[in-house]
Amino acid sequence: MRAVLQTAGEVVEVDASGSWATEVVRDLPPRVPGPHDGPPTVRVRDGWAEQRLAHGRRIGRGVTAHDGALALTSACSSGVDLDVRATDDVVSVLADRRPTIREATLHRVLPERSRLLTADVLLHYPAIWRSGWRGRAPLHAGALVVGGLGVLVVGASGVGKSTLAMAEVGSGATFVSDNVVVSDGRSAWGLLEPVRTAGGDGARTTHGRRLVEVPLRRLATQVDLVVVLRREAGAVQAREISADVAARELTAGTYSAGELRRYWGFAATLAVGTGRGPAHPPVASVAQQVCSAAPCLELDLGDRPGAHLTHVVETLGVAQWT
Repeated sequence: MRAVLQTAGEVVEVDASGSWATEVVRDLPPRVPGPHDGPPTVRVRDGWAEQRLAHGRRIGRGVTAHDGALALTSACSSGVDLDVRATDDVVSVLADRRPTIREATLHRVLPERSRLLTADVLLHYPAIWRSGWRGRAPLHAGALVVGGLGVLVVGASGVGKSTLAMAEVGSGATFVSDNVVVSDGRSAWGLLEPVRTAGGDGARTTHGRRLVEVPLRRLATQVDLVVVLRREAGAVQAREISADVAARELTAGTYSAGELRRYWGFAATLAVGTGRGPAHPPVASVAQQVCSAAPCLELDLGDRPGAHLTHVVETLGVAQWT
């Protein structure tokens, strides 16, 4: 199975022959066409080839590197071994799923977790790392286009980002991403991954959530408004906050998010092993830049559903600030 997709602002070419890798690709949402089409910047293939790195210097547990290439055994404890090589133009990833007995048991007990983690190490994490070559950083936030405005939605896991995003999509907004984006401080690029909410009607996934179909997606949006979500008051409340406060929330939320917990070590390992890209993305500076360039609001969702970004934007006259 061969597929070309865009995730984290990168064009990823996948050549999957094994059933496990084919399932990962098939679980993804339909490919989203867009103006960023171009030659692949990440190439992924399952199954080892002749150039598999067999020897090299050890740079970490289960990681060896030699002459700009590295091999990772069970990357991010996923049970997937990776061989990664990088040129100025493309990151090449060879993958082989060889879980230990313990990892195979976890795959059987927690199949949803296994599928999400496998997709991360095979597709999303390499693309996020490659986007770092462009000065972009991953942020724990969702992104929507609401009333013609690109909105970055910031909030702790479980606060209701995905639920709010689906409510907005149902009211005419366009979806970009609900959990993780990469940003250069001006725009946000989404990850091509399934949407999961507590009120979904699709297959079960992690933390009691279900998959949700999204009828329309965009690859990216300029950020015109930053909204920090909370759920503390009894009623819906909104107020303007400073860029510094919003950037602190965004930075702290990014580092504390479970969705990115494994990524930091993954990125550092690839940078050291290949000699390319930043060892750590500029999360704080990108968060500060994106929050300084757009108005920032704090939106308390209250103790029940009902808040809509469209209503908040109209009520507070956000359009006149942008």
